Amino acid sequence: MTDDHRSSDPAASRDPVPIGAVLHGVPGGTAEEVLGAIARHLVGKGLVEESFPQALWDRERRYPTGLPTRIPTAIPHADTEHVRTRCLAVATLVQPVEFGEMGGAEGDTVATQLLVLPLVTDPDAMVPALQRMIGALTDEQVVTELLGAADEAELMRLAQLHLSGTPVAGRSEAGPSGLATSFVDGLGASHATGTAPAPAPAPAPAPAPGAAPTPAPAPTAAPAAAARRGPRVAVKALIVRDGHVLMNRVVTSDGEVLYGPPGGGQDHGEDQVAALIRECREEIGAEVEVHQVACVYEVISDLRLLDSSRIDLFHQVNVAYWCGLAEGHEPGVGSDPDPGQEGTDWLPIGRLDQFEIHPPGLAQWLDSDPSSRPVGLGPLPL
Repeated sequence: MTDDHRSSDPAASRDPVPIGAVLHGVPGGTAEEVLGAIARHLVGKGLVEESFPQALWDRERRYPTGLPTRIPTAIPHADTEHVRTRCLAVATLVQPVEFGEMGGAEGDTVATQLLVLPLVTDPDAMVPALQRMIGALTDEQVVTELLGAADEAELMRLAQLHLSGTPVAGRSEAGPSGLATSFVDGLGASHATGTAPAPAPAPAPAPAPGAAPTPAPAPTAAPAAAARRGPRVAVKALIVRDGHVLMNRVVTSDGEVLYGPPGGGQDHGEDQVAALIRECREEIGAEVEVHQVACVYEVISDLRLLDSSRIDLFHQVNVAYWCGLAEGHEPGVGSDPDPGQEGTDWLPIGRLDQFEIHPPGLAQWLDSDPSSRPVGLGPLPL
């Protein structure tokens, strides 16, 4: 089926996104210092507006971008009006620097030496590039290679190989492509809702990287981070037709009827589109066409949904995609439905509050004004 949420220019969205700048061994002891140095470098290259340094730090303070992956990274970005050129900027730091954790509680941080800044001019057209970028940043081998780059030339080569999708002579395309964790939180100006924060002081001066930067030492944060247990990553299908959204119908041990979107966990080495197609075959018995990212939300709970029994803490990051049913396909009984799943129903979007949808925040998001929907929803209570 045709879906109104497709990118207006699918061909353009598949183009590789160039690496516009690499910075090796950026000095600084705080996130504000290193972002100030990087932002001023990008202004000097003409890739961003003069307003970019302040906008970058304001957004990072409001919506932290530290990714709590096994080797933590961060993906700072500013709204589209502050960007001139669509590209990625990659920077390694002299020492690990604390960044606020994306989706974490206030005060939660991750220590990272690798930053990737998406310079976004059209959020919809950047989705495939963001998938490649996030997939690469969740791969320990890729992050280790980027951190181990001896100089800017090697960092550029590795960034082109793993992050941009641009072929590099003599190397095969080896980076994973699945979108992971919660990057798309705040993509574009639509996320900046509510009252803007009071202006922050300009980033503290920090020396820009010189022509012969000091090689970055091996990351000291990686060994401790490697022992951390990361969240599970799942993909969800939002299939909308005639004002209704398709939901799995699940019956609990007490006979209560619950609803949730089709989808499930992404397997290691499986890209997200393939994972979502597989999950829909298993749960709704139909082929789907996967379009673009709709939203990202987290679920953190120590209760089993089916019977409210206690379990080890469950933490899942869900990447929801707008999808459509393939021509000639209708939802039915899948080959491997979820426990308690008894079928699917088309629920009217305007009356989702009449159903037990989990998480409830997703129902509220679906019923909200599309022009002001945030992409990153953060943790949603079950």
